[in-house]
Formats: sequence, C-alpha cells, structure tokens
Amino acid sequence: MGFFIFSTLLQLIYFTSAEQVSVVLDPNFSLSWQIAGDSITFGFNCSFDGWCGIGFYGSMKQTDMIILIRQNGNFDAWDMYSTSHGTPPQDSAKGKGCRDDVNLTSSSFNNGRMLGSISRLLNTGDTLCDWVIKPGEAINFCFAYKQKSNIQKFQEHSTYGEGVLLIGLNQTSSYFLPSSSFGSEYEDHGNEMTVMWLCLAPLCIMLIRYLKWTYLAFYGHMLLGYVVLGFTCGSVYEIYKKDELAYNDLSDNKRYHSRIGFILCAFVIAQAITGAMTKMWMLFKEDLSILRVCRRVHMALGWCALIPGLINLKYGWDIKGDDTAKNAVFACYAILVVLLALLEIRHRFSHKIRILQWNFKLKRLNKAKPALEKSLMDQMGSTHTEILNDIVSKNLSCVFYDEYLLNVSGFIQNHPGGAYMIRKVIGEDVGKYINGCSSISGFIASYDHSRPAKNLINSLIIDRVAYTAGVLTKKSSDQSLDYGNMTWELVRKYNIAEGTFYIELTSKDWAVENPPKGFEWLGKHFGVRERIGKSEVIRYYSLMMTDLHHWAREARKEGFQITKKIYKKSKSPDTLKLHIKRYDNGLMSRHLCDLEPGSEYKLKGPLGPGLGFSSAPAGICTGFAAGTGILPFLDLVYMIWNGSVSSDFCLYLYVTFRSKKDSFALDLLEATQKKSGKALNLHINLDEERVGGKLTEEKLKEWVKIPNISRAWVCGPSGFNRWIESMLTSQGLQRNKLMIL
Repeated sequence: MGFFIFSTLLQLIYFTSAEQVSVVLDPNFSLSWQIAGDSITFGFNCSFDGWCGIGFYGSMKQTDMIILIRQNGNFDAWDMYSTSHGTPPQDSAKGKGCRDDVNLTSSSFNNGRMLGSISRLLNTGDTLCDWVIKPGEAINFCFAYKQKSNIQKFQEHSTYGEGVLLIGLNQTSSYFLPSSSFGSEYEDHGNEMTVMWLCLAPLCIMLIRYLKWTYLAFYGHMLLGYVVLGFTCGSVYEIYKKDELAYNDLSDNKRYHSRIGFILCAFVIAQAITGAMTKMWMLFKEDLSILRVCRRVHMALGWCALIPGLINLKYGWDIKGDDTAKNAVFACYAILVVLLALLEIRHRFSHKIRILQWNFKLKRLNKAKPALEKSLMDQMGSTHTEILNDIVSKNLSCVFYDEYLLNVSGFIQNHPGGAYMIRKVIGEDVGKYINGCSSISGFIASYDHSRPAKNLINSLIIDRVAYTAGVLTKKSSDQSLDYGNMTWELVRKYNIAEGTFYIELTSKDWAVENPPKGFEWLGKHFGVRERIGKSEVIRYYSLMMTDLHHWAREARKEGFQITKKIYKKSKSPDTLKLHIKRYDNGLMSRHLCDLEPGSEYKLKGPLGPGLGFSSAPAGICTGFAAGTGILPFLDLVYMIWNGSVSSDFCLYLYVTFRSKKDSFALDLLEATQKKSGKALNLHINLDEERVGGKLTEEKLKEWVKIPNISRAWVCGPSGFNRWIESMLTSQGLQRNKLMIL
C-alpha cells in the first residue's frame, strides 16, 4: 500500500513537470499537448477557418473525438463519440450516461488561422464515450478537418488521416507516425479506378471497335472487360463498406461521386451480361435479331459507362485534393480524346486518306500452318483455283474478296453478324455479301456493308490474287491497263427471256479470247461498278463465254429442235457477253438494262474461285441453278456437248425457273443430255408448269448419290442457295465440297 502511494506521488510530480509537446499531423494541422497532473490540454493549430478535430482510434468507428469549431465567428469545443462514418453526436446528446468532458480554455483567429486550447482529464470516468489517455502509450489515432469560412453548421470533413500517436511527456518521447496505409483504401480506390477507366476501359473499346479483325480483339476485350468489372465493383464495395455514410452526410462532390460510382457498377454488370449474351449468340447461334439487340445494347452501355467513368475520376481527385494527380488525369483525357479521334477517322475515312491506310498484311497465315507457298502469294502468279485447293486441303480460314485473299481466322468470332456467317463462306468470294448483292441466309435481307466495314477489309488482306489468264488480253503494251478497272462499251442488248437482257460489250483496250484457254475461268464472274446518284454501286454478273447462237446451230445440225429467234449471232467474236435480270427495285440491274448502245460499263475481273477446275472436269459433280444462276454452268455443259471433259465426268444439274417465259437455254441443256448419255443428268423445274417437279430431300436421294459427289455448286437467290445447302449437308455432303457461286 505504501509503495502504491509513493509511486503515484512520483507520477504526479513527473506529470506536473511535463513540457509542452507538438506534432505535425499534416501541413495544415499541428497538434500540441501538455499534461498537468491528471489533466491534459490540447493545442489546435489549424491554418484555415472551419473546424478541426482528433479521434482516439484508428478510424471513425467507436472513436472518442475532440472538435474545435468556429461557426458564425464563435469558437466552441465539442466532446463527441463516433460509431460510424455519419455525423457523430456530442456525448451529452448521446445519453446512456455519456457527458461532455472537454473545456475550451482559449481560442483566437488571426490571419486565417484557428488556434485553440482544449482541456480534459486523462481519465474522465466516462467509460462509455471517453478514451482513457495513458501517457507513454502509442495509440491508433485519426484526425480530420473541414476548410470553410463562415461555417454555419458542422459539415463532413474535407481531409482525413490516420496514424499512430504516442502522447509522451516530452518532445523526445513523443511522435506521430502517419499510417503506411494512410487513407489506403481511398488511395487504392483512386489509383485502381484511374487505371480502370482511363486506361483499360478505353483500351477495351479500342480493341473491339478498331482491331476486331484480330484474335486480340476477342480475348483482349473480354479479359479487360471482366477486369474492369471486377475492380470497379470490388473497389466500390470496399469503399462503401468502409464509409457507411448516409446520403445527407456527404458533401456535394461525394454525393455525385458515390452515385456515379453506383451507376457505373450497374452499367458494367449490365454490360458484362449483354456482352456474354452477345458472344454466345455470335459464336453458337444463328438468330440475328437477338444478336443485333444484344450487340447494340452492349455497345451503348460501353460508351455510356466510359463517359461517367471519366467524369467520376475528376470528382474523385477533387475530393482527394491532389491537384498534381488531377492535372495528370486531365492531360490523359486530352491524349485519349486525340487517340480515339484518330482511330475513328481512320475507321471511317481511310479509303480517302492514303496516310491512314495502315494495312496489316500477312504474307503467311502463320508458322503453324505454312499454307501458301512463296510462289503463290508473293509473286502474284497464283490463281484462285490453286489457292482454293490449299484452303480446302489445309482447312484454312480464308475467303476471296474480288482480287484479294483475306485471312478471316481472327475475325470469325468478332463478326457482328455472327461467327456462323463467316464459317459458311470459307473459300468463297464474299464480294456479293459485302456489297449487298446476296445474303448468307434467305431470311436475312441483302446488306451493303458500311464504309468502315469495307475499310476493315484492308486489315484482313493477305495479298492480291492473279486475275485469270486466257479470257481477256490487252490490245496494247500500255502498262496502265488494269483488269481491276476496265472500260467497255455497250454495242447491243435484247431480251433473251422475259425480264432478262443479253448484253454485248466491246472494248478498244481489251480482246476476248474465244474459246478461252484452260479450265480455271469456268464459273467466274465480273464485277460491275457504277456511280448511280450519290452512291457507288457494285454488283457481280456471271462470266459466260459460250456463244449460244453457235451452240444452237450445232444442235440443229444434229437434229435437235432448238428455238431459232432467241439466240442471235454475236456482233463480233471479240465481244464480252453478260446476261442481266432486270428488277424494278434493283438499282444496278435497272440502270444497266436501261442504258443505250454507246454507254460505258466499268468492269473488273474475271473474279472468284469459280467452279474450281484447273484441268479437264472429272468425277461426279452436281450443280443447282435458279433463274440466271444457270449461267455459270452453261460453259461446263457446252464442254460436255463437245466432249472437252474427262470420260469419267458426270454432272447432275438441277435447274429451276419461275415460268417458261423466264427460262432460256433449257432446249440446249436437254439436247446435251440426250447426246451425252450419262455425262449430264438434268432435273428441270418450272414453277408455273411443274415440269420436273420441285426438288425435295426424297427426290434428291433418288436422283444423286450424295457420298459419291466430289464437288457441288449452287447459284441463285440467297433463299434458294441456303435451302439447297441445308439439304445437301443434311444428307452428308462435306461443307468444303460445296461452293455458293
């Protein structure tokens, strides 16, 4: 007992003689204290007007607080106890035995600086609301303040900090250590959101919008999207969990910041859902209507999320009060806007601005699939047929587009219309789909792709493919003459059938080889380019070299009954012949068929893989033609007529017209079937008369043995094409044996 009294007296003597100690909490707030007996006096030195306070705990939860406030020009000291991040009540208002135990002993306001002295007992006896201060003990500590002149009421702090405070009896034994995680959750939140919304989110958009032809677009966009989703929602949740602030307790900036944050979370969650749905439909489904809705909603959410995300960064750094970081963010804003603008300009106008034509050409598909030999692609000596054989035999994801070969391996999973569309056209010439002449499905209208979509093709190009030799030759050595930009003059036109025009063209620069050399030209087509009104329109018309008048005359000599009037003698052997069906709502067909002799046609070609023959046709093949879709097969049938095919060649040919008036060359086909025996097997259907009957799966099975077919071709309207394709593949025909012409 005596020892306890003696030690207590020594402590009182020691405390009474304690010196004044001060620490710097931050550049705007210094705290001092002096212990006298069983009491302590804190000195607040704040370089602003408003309020400043300290808390004896490392956060705002269960924290004893002392506040110095100057409101309406008068100083006051408040004893408060915080249980959450809301506005803390004064101890006396809290009840439950709590009381105010602090006294304002002095105060002044000079040169914009608040000074105040507040005293209290080391142990107030208020066990519910007051911290027991033990000199020499390090404690978790927090401070906060609000800088605002003429403050009318207590408002949420603008600055907050945490650390460890040792309240010693002298300067040497006292210190304040800012926490290494000083505002760490907020600091981490700010840094994470800056990286997410200033870097990753824009990059996510750039990948899928401007690099969609690459594998990187698919995997990069998806990965970055989920990273942004995870960090955004996770970080917002952590801050919400730490703050637990009531809406009315927030400053205006924090109100905006928090609500935009919640909106962002909703956006990115919705975007993740629509993104997953978009990819599922894009990769595994064939429902374009649902895909279109999902894709547009996903795209809209992406842009809608990016804009408030960037705005929220500004609010966040405003709240932090870090002008350097805020200025850096604004500088990055400017760079981002410029970069997006440049990419968008290239996306839309690279066809007009040469400096923006950054073509990412791949001379090889990749090392794992050394598909195309150097002699094929690097010397422009390859033909469509040679490359088509490589595509089929080596299972390559390539398509033709006019005179170009495209690598679509990375684009399949990013094609806005769905991956199935690309898979269906491997090895084909896709010009007819890109320029709105035909569609992948009979249920989808033809779609003339936008200029940005056509610009994207430049990034898919492997190289140019040589034009087919043996069809057209130059009449002079003029090096400027280009198969891709030929001028021909209309010299004759007449109706070969109801609504179908025979068009005869001649050129001063180009000669027609008749008959053509080799077999590679069979089934090819020409591209016709015309400016109609304000639009440049491109359409494709089949190459047909056989002179029907000459064929009909030969057939008559052999005793076959052939219509005389329909097949007229050509103006010259050196003319090019097109057959065009005129549609009243067809912009190009109406324009071309209404032109008068002397008018010019702009052509390029021959184009496309055609029937794919590099030597005399052999094996069992089948063709399906609707209307003018008969044209690619007439040259082949004429070869059967004159015996230019291999002895084992057999062609099963299905031909359908709406009526007899719409039909042409049927008499020549029937004559050839009678002459050739088994080399040609016809199935003719005239819808109006049901001559041979419409083809069904049962009739197809009876007519031709699908497993024996080496090649199959289909040429007609898109609905007809996909109907035949479905029947053939359902009966076991391998898709790589089928070509849509």
